[in-house]
Amino acid sequence: MLLLMGCGTEQSVDVAPLVELLKTGTGEQQEAASKELVAAGKPSIYPLLELLSDSNLKLAVRAVGPLQQIARKAGTEDRKRIGSDMAKLANASQAGMRLAIVKALPAFPKNSNVPGILILRLMDSEAAVISAARDSLVDLGLVSVRFLSLVNRSPSETLPDRPEITEKELARLIAILTEDDVAAQIDAVKQLMSYRGDEIPSLLVDVLDNAGDKADLRLAVVNAMSSYVSRSTTDALVRMLADNNPGVVVLSALALEKRNNPKAEVFLAELRKTTAASFDGLADELKTVKGQEDRILDFNVLLEALAELEPEKVKNTLTPLLDAETTASVYVRRKAALLLSQAETLDDQTAAALRKAMDDDDVNVRLFAAEAVGRTGDVDAAESLVELLSSADRVVRFSSSQALGRLGPAVVPFLIERAQPKDGSSPGKIVRVGIAQALGEIGDTSAAPVLLALLADAEVDVRIAVALALGKLGVRSTVQPLVALLNSTDDRLRWYVGNALEQFGATAEKPLLAKLDKEGYTKAVLEVLGRAGTTKSLNQVAELFFDSDYGTRVASARSAAAILDRHRMSDADQANFAAKLSDALEEISQERGLTEEQQALSVEGRAVIAMALGRLGGGEACEILLGLIAREWDETVRVSAAVALQRASGKVSSTVAALQEGLQARSSSLRLAAAKALGREAKLSSIPSLVVALEDKDERVRMAAALSLKKITGRDYLKESVSSSAK
Repeated sequence: MLLLMGCGTEQSVDVAPLVELLKTGTGEQQEAASKELVAAGKPSIYPLLELLSDSNLKLAVRAVGPLQQIARKAGTEDRKRIGSDMAKLANASQAGMRLAIVKALPAFPKNSNVPGILILRLMDSEAAVISAARDSLVDLGLVSVRFLSLVNRSPSETLPDRPEITEKELARLIAILTEDDVAAQIDAVKQLMSYRGDEIPSLLVDVLDNAGDKADLRLAVVNAMSSYVSRSTTDALVRMLADNNPGVVVLSALALEKRNNPKAEVFLAELRKTTAASFDGLADELKTVKGQEDRILDFNVLLEALAELEPEKVKNTLTPLLDAETTASVYVRRKAALLLSQAETLDDQTAAALRKAMDDDDVNVRLFAAEAVGRTGDVDAAESLVELLSSADRVVRFSSSQALGRLGPAVVPFLIERAQPKDGSSPGKIVRVGIAQALGEIGDTSAAPVLLALLADAEVDVRIAVALALGKLGVRSTVQPLVALLNSTDDRLRWYVGNALEQFGATAEKPLLAKLDKEGYTKAVLEVLGRAGTTKSLNQVAELFFDSDYGTRVASARSAAAILDRHRMSDADQANFAAKLSDALEEISQERGLTEEQQALSVEGRAVIAMALGRLGGGEACEILLGLIAREWDETVRVSAAVALQRASGKVSSTVAALQEGLQARSSSLRLAAAKALGREAKLSSIPSLVVALEDKDERVRMAAALSLKKITGRDYLKESVSSSAK
């Protein structure tokens, strides 16, 4: 891995370049960076958690895999922190992020919030997320296959997008379906759904007819039939309207309704009445039932049916079930809170019941209730939500702060008063964190003064939350106080303050540059300039290319590379800056007598300078990169330079190709270096270019080409050339 070559212990690893490579590198580089980040362990956690919250989904998702692997080896506290931060993104607006998180959550089975979060995702709008949640729940053994089959109500997939089933695959699945293993049969039915074929509908009908008393299998087949519209499956679904399992009945009716089947319409009209009546009776019974899974599953079946058939009835029926004093089963209370959290509007009675449910002993009930209250915009719920900020559970705290944020500007005065009570008291640390997060989500600039006061809080976690909130508010007068925190000795605080300043963009540039040469600020300022600076910063950044501290040299080169990735220089400035990068490269390449740490930083520095040249572009940058590839002894730096050259020129795809380009350079010294380097690479693809170089006008180039050809082919082209001339 080029940016960690030669590094020592875990404590000496600078993971920032790895995260940068994970964000901007090629597929191969991203994979290598991911492995190195996992190997680095704890130092990678906070940068990866920050990347996880990136607004760019493609970048954020790349953090999930490394974090999941780090968590497996991490200590209890770090594992809990990673799990909690990942879990809170299970509600992200982007389906791709929800999918990645849901797949990763099984790595945190001891996190008590995982069951509730995964069950919540069963109601997701995206079929892929629902499927992943089902698989994760089954893997953890948290719910039954029967329940998961019932909640799978996603629209039918389009069969033309599925591959045609082969005879061999069909025979294999038929063999499984004729066995007596229910779990294997259900799995085979799920596999059938990934194919299309004329034989599949009739096969499903046969399986259904022979399912007997296997309710789980009947549920799976009926669910599959919704994707295969044919006369045989329609007739079978009609027969299932008389099934003794309510789940089978409801799924059959809903599948038939999509086919505009008249029998389904009549049946559903009647079902609306009978289901509601049955549910009322069962709901009364379940208020006293506890620990009887079969009865609770029957309740879930009817509740799902009721939600489909009579959505307004659901609200009235569910509200009494939220009360822990009258509803003994936590599973029933969870289900009631979960479905109510999806409602767009709630009446006063239900809203009051949800606020009460936020004091439930069960963390999942509290979580769903908080989500519901926030979604309705109930300003009166602010007091309850602030109290919930002191929960021992991090996911509940996060959900509550998010719910407060959704209440909007109307609750800002209340939150300000709670953050700075008039009696001089102070709320607990986690409450202060939650209030800061909520004020940031609301985005009302009137909160800036109270947030600035909290920026001096004694607790680092509070200062981090405040810094991120100020970044979201974007008030110009808060930039200077934020910049002043960059000399903190706390790595997390500096990192998150940098993220906040990044939100200000060029507005933060001048205050940052004023601190660039101040003791304790330099490296942190360089990192933030890389994210928020413009080309106006480059000259001051370039002055640090020659700093006595190698770490500062690398940081300044990385900062320049990041700026050049976002901003383009004029042609004149481009040439001047290429010369500065060339001088820096020359100096760092020639120094001798370095310590092991300095050698590692020297390699990293040359690789980062190459990256900066690639992003700078232009003819001068291309020629410098060609020279670096030809002269460089470290393979990882040559690879980095070749990648940079590809970006700068738009046509080079490998180190060898770059060296072959070097044989055409105007500079004879560059052609000589390229000819020698191709011998080191020893690739057969270099032979044609080297043969052409045997005719170079510079004798030194001709000799170098002949020696390189000898290394590759074993033939002495120089001797042959001399013999030919003698003849």
